[in-house]
Amino acid sequence: MQARSPDSICLDDTYCLDVSPTAACAAAAAGEDATDDLCGVTSNRKKQEVYSPTGDLSFLPAAVRGSPHHADGRLLVIKVLGTFLGDAAEASRRLVERVRRALAPLAGREGVCGLHDTRRCNLALQIQMTLNRFCANASLNYFLRTMPEEATREAARLHDRLIGEAFDKFTAGRLSSTAQRRAALQQARLPVKLGGAGLTSMSAITDAA
Repeated sequence: MQARSPDSICLDDTYCLDVSPTAACAAAAAGEDATDDLCGVTSNRKKQEVYSPTGDLSFLPAAVRGSPHHADGRLLVIKVLGTFLGDAAEASRRLVERVRRALAPLAGREGVCGLHDTRRCNLALQIQMTLNRFCANASLNYFLRTMPEEATREAARLHDRLIGEAFDKFTAGRLSSTAQRRAALQQARLPVKLGGAGLTSMSAITDAA
């Protein structure tokens, strides 16, 4: 339940756990009525959803996301504090898509790879390397800490591949041999204080996370 009002009063997300789906929905409805009656805060029903891997949800109306009567059917995962919980395969698919969208601006002529020096500014490479580093160390490690490894493995591999491909383009890797490109990327994965570019490999830190 996430509440909004014209006065921008905001209640954080509310979760009902460790109870039956019927009891959880009843508690959510009671909370919705109370905040509306006592505080004048109306819940944003578009963001309400119900998830249960095995519970009976047949009592839910079709308008509620997660209801078996909803157009999208039962939810395979639920998003909690930004992370995907539930079916590992579906959580992995959602996370992979998130990584793909997040790193899309790195590639292509219209992206970071397309930056080039001009007469007035010759800092393209510095900007490319800085943005690539920010993308490499942004938020995926949060998901590594909050989701099981089987749900993050593919996303970590995709992240490392896209960051590595961008680095290769920035440094004109096409002019080097495969061994040279591999060695350059291996060094780039090191922290800056150790002579690297700080492009941390998410696959390499999965166990530690």
